[in-house]
Amino acid sequence: MHFGRFCFRILETLALSACTLLGAGCMRAVEKPPEMIAPDEDAATPLSRYATWPADGEAHVPTGLRQVLIAADSKFVGSITLHTADGEIAINPRAIECDGRFPDAAHCVALDVDLTSVQPGHLTLVYQEEAIATFAVSDEPLEPLNFVVGSCGVFEEAIGSFCLDRDDRSALLYGALNRSVHVEVRELGQTMDEALAPGGRVRLEFDLRGRCERAIELRFRDLLGEELKAELLLEPHRRLPELHLVESLADPFGPEPAQEYITLYNAGREPIRLDGYRLSDSPARAGDAFPNGLTIAPRARALVVSDLYDPAFPGEPHPPPATPILRLSGSLTANGLANQGEPLFLLDPSGRRVSSMPRIEVGEGRCLIAHSIENRRPDPDRFFIGECRAGRP
Repeated sequence: MHFGRFCFRILETLALSACTLLGAGCMRAVEKPPEMIAPDEDAATPLSRYATWPADGEAHVPTGLRQVLIAADSKFVGSITLHTADGEIAINPRAIECDGRFPDAAHCVALDVDLTSVQPGHLTLVYQEEAIATFAVSDEPLEPLNFVVGSCGVFEEAIGSFCLDRDDRSALLYGALNRSVHVEVRELGQTMDEALAPGGRVRLEFDLRGRCERAIELRFRDLLGEELKAELLLEPHRRLPELHLVESLADPFGPEPAQEYITLYNAGREPIRLDGYRLSDSPARAGDAFPNGLTIAPRARALVVSDLYDPAFPGEPHPPPATPILRLSGSLTANGLANQGEPLFLLDPSGRRVSSMPRIEVGEGRCLIAHSIENRRPDPDRFFIGECRAGRP
């Protein structure tokens, strides 16, 4: 499968990072021999987060599976029980390296299992009387491994059955397959990174800065080793304007939505005309168009508000006198921003995502503020909650 012609640079350190070929019981070698976890070690602590391979809710786990992997923030102590239609099976977990399997987990274990004697039906993993995951074991032939067709946002590109969200700094590729897979990212004949994608949900982020083009091959393998391949040739968007969403007031002390505002910042060296630009609160909608004739000067900030906004309203932050007030008519300003937070997307006349903000609840009279414009994505760690600035730097 070929995903079309685009040009991109992959992250040297991908968010994707993990691997195990479970179908044949083949696992990446670890640097030290695995240790068995003794039941009488330190007192166990409840799992605060876990992931499993196969994934919780997996609909068709083959009886040929020989290993189950589990990851969590807390250390596993004691046995893990498999609840099957035939009864319960206690298994001592074997510690394994999380690197190359579950990159964000602190502790990972493997359960060596033999499901050939298990009656088909639901199997539940239980640890410390807590159900970790439930999946269905079946001896029926699997449907062919395939991509699941999904819908992409208005500023995203459909690349085969996947969606690509890119700008001039990074690219996000996401999609799904019809069951859990192991994903391998290859470039120039070498493995760049690999990971488990429980449930078949794949999400890869790539750095696009400084390089034009890279050819990437993706390999997807299911629990028994069936494989699909896809090729990518991506490039960053060119000449995206340095226009950024840097502040929002969703829950003012005064009347709503009249006193709500969003701040735009022109970080470039040239004026930016807003003809054709749109502001949306959903990737699925193109949003509201700015009136023609509006311009933001270089290094200047402007407030996007409704027709009812009063810059001198008592008790609210007052913008500096020279701050442009851009009155936007449409559903976004008419209905207002949700007090619990609302994602925002700024699109240029070509429909490309120029900037975005995440959905974060900030509280009455407080603002969500960007502390960096190093990337254009709605990454929560790029923002903080603070005192409203209303157009001030």
